[in-house]
Amino acid sequence: NKNINYNVYIGKEQTMKKDYSRIPPEVKKLVNDIHARTLKILTSHKEGFLQVAELLLEKEVIFAEDVEKILGPKVLPPEDERKPEKKEQTENTPDNGQQPEA
Repeated sequence: NKNINYNVYIGKEQTMKKDYSRIPPEVKKLVNDIHARTLKILTSHKEGFLQVAELLLEKEVIFAEDVEKILGPKVLPPEDERKPEKKEQTENTPDNGQQPEA
């Protein structure tokens, strides 16, 4: 179709510059701390993640039991590092988040 305009960048990296100077220091620290923790988790479990990836390529669908066989059972962080629990839905609240009909 002659009316379609395609932007194709072959072999070129398109970058956008953003001004991050207005991000509060508390937010920067939080992001840096989470990034460091994530990197530590990923690198310490690299071999297991590679095995999970191979299994996914082989089976396409895997279950929690498959992951536990490779990585071991889920280990919860200490109580003081856990996120607050989400409030459970009540019987009067529909799954779509809308208010129940009267």
